[in-house]
Amino acid sequence: MNREARFVKNTIIVGIGKITTQIVSFCLLPLYTNSLNPEQYGNVDLFQTYASIIMVIVYLQIEQALFRFLVDARMQKEQESSIMSTAIIFSLAVDIFLTVIGTIVKNIPGISEYAYIFYMVAALHFLENMLQLARGGGDNVTYTIANFCNSVLLIFFNIVFLLVLHMRSEGMFFSIISSSVCSALYIVFKSKVYRRIHLKHFSFQKLKELAAYSFPLVPNAISWWIIGASDRIILSYFLGSAAIGLVTVSQKFSTAIFNVYCIVNITWNEFVSVNISDPESTKFSEMKEIILSSFSAVCIGCISIVPLLFYFLINHQYNDAYFYIPLYIIGVMLNIVVNMMNAFFVGLKKTSDIAKTSAVAGIINIAINLLLVKYIGIYAAALSTILAYAITAVWRIAGLKKYITIKWNYVKIIIIIIQFVITLLLYYLKAAHVFYMINMLIAAAVWLLMNKRYIVNILNIIRRQIKK
Repeated sequence: MNREARFVKNTIIVGIGKITTQIVSFCLLPLYTNSLNPEQYGNVDLFQTYASIIMVIVYLQIEQALFRFLVDARMQKEQESSIMSTAIIFSLAVDIFLTVIGTIVKNIPGISEYAYIFYMVAALHFLENMLQLARGGGDNVTYTIANFCNSVLLIFFNIVFLLVLHMRSEGMFFSIISSSVCSALYIVFKSKVYRRIHLKHFSFQKLKELAAYSFPLVPNAISWWIIGASDRIILSYFLGSAAIGLVTVSQKFSTAIFNVYCIVNITWNEFVSVNISDPESTKFSEMKEIILSSFSAVCIGCISIVPLLFYFLINHQYNDAYFYIPLYIIGVMLNIVVNMMNAFFVGLKKTSDIAKTSAVAGIINIAINLLLVKYIGIYAAALSTILAYAITAVWRIAGLKKYITIKWNYVKIIIIIIQFVITLLLYYLKAAHVFYMINMLIAAAVWLLMNKRYIVNILNIIRRQIKK
């Protein structure tokens, strides 16, 4: 199987699980917005925000090293066992520590609810570790099934805790923790991880090697946390928790797009890491082109369809979220460009280069937020996010030239920008619904014309795989 065929096959396999997750996300949106008011929903999101940064700091992004090193160690049983044992034992020690801290906090009046942050960190990282272990070993089927299980279980636990037991925000915490742990245990038993992890194979030298790779990713992750999460903390301080609830709903559409992109990004990272040393690696440019043009069309289509669906999906308490949705979608398009470039730095193991640009972007994001939030409110969060991603994208593209040649089709880029401008005008002028439909058809036609040759090749690959 050639590289392109393997890329398409893996993308389809991983995509099944990820698309299921996104369907679940939208199915649960009416449940969340009807069961929780904006302030309660905002508090849940804020706790998840805290959990995400704690996870980055205490685990040192070790799961990223687990994936990358397992890619190189495939078919080398002893090396695989050493990598797995070192990363997993380290992570389990941190899991136990966080669980103990959470239990202590749970019994302290006044701050007991913060215990859920520690429990969520341990549960979410347990799942992430197992997912990266499966993916690093090339077992994308198990990876996909685990994501599917997580989605189904999240629905089940949300129905039980929110609709049946009426536990509100506490019910959401229980749902996240329970679904994550159960899905992680599926991978443990399906992949028989317990047979490949041994205390005697734990190595401080190997831990040092893994940390040397993953540690530069910590400031990078912190910077992205700042870009994505500092908005919520700043808004909470200046505007209250209700503003966070509006932002959370506003980002549902952009988050869905990015998570669909993650289907491609998972296999894209693996593809680049495996083939980065290939002398024909400059051919990555063609694959990059179709991915970016495809997601541009998806973003334009999403902005166009929001006016048709918004008032059916969202409770009237969240109507103001309508105005921020397109801005976050633009931000996610720029974030997709950033992540496409990240794959090359990860493949080259130049993680320190990633950290530098992310740190600057994080500082810019906070500065713009603080300067503008008093004057334009939630718009400050959206605009600062766009600018931070834009600066990072340009910087990453320029920095990559030192290592590899990536070509860009500037005519296509200009066409895409024009399409975005027209779409935004229609959206904010609240044009008749027929214009949104026409705009989506035009975006689809332009995408087909841009990528006709690539689409035919991919369809041929898919047809051959189906026959096999």
